[in-house]
Amino acid sequence: MRMKTIPACLAVLAVVSALLLMGCQEAAAPPETPPDTFTTTWNLGEEERAFGISGDRTGHKAGVPSEFELMLDNLQGDGSWQGEYCVLLLDRYGVVEKVAHRQYDVPAGLKTSETITVHFPEDFEGPLGLCVVVPERASVVSTLWVGTDNTGDAGPWPNIATCP
Repeated sequence: MRMKTIPACLAVLAVVSALLLMGCQEAAAPPETPPDTFTTTWNLGEEERAFGISGDRTGHKAGVPSEFELMLDNLQGDGSWQGEYCVLLLDRYGVVEKVAHRQYDVPAGLKTSETITVHFPEDFEGPLGLCVVVPERASVVSTLWVGTDNTGDAGPWPNIATCP
């Protein structure tokens, strides 16, 4: 009788140990949102110049920085292209955050790019507009999604003509 009890106890002990090990493992991480890349470009018409921004539309996390690539294209321009630009985060009501405000000088026949780092607000989930403004000339807004839910209404984004 005693011989049958020992294997039974060992079997129960093995099952309990396995259940404890499974229960102590870390919870599964939420699924990652696959990147959805975008490039938004704006031509300045007769000036034969363009600016744009590219990056991931989705997969951003609150409080975590993301990088985007700003492009200034003066390949067809006759002279140096000088001015200022700003990059803003928008919600439906206005500017949430000023990301960058810089001067530029792009010689004729050249194209330049710069990495722009965006820090998304803490505890935020949903759509935001990433706006590039070349004052008194043009602005473009691209919709970005922070968090894993990429559904719902995005925009309309406010029309921004100057840098704050």
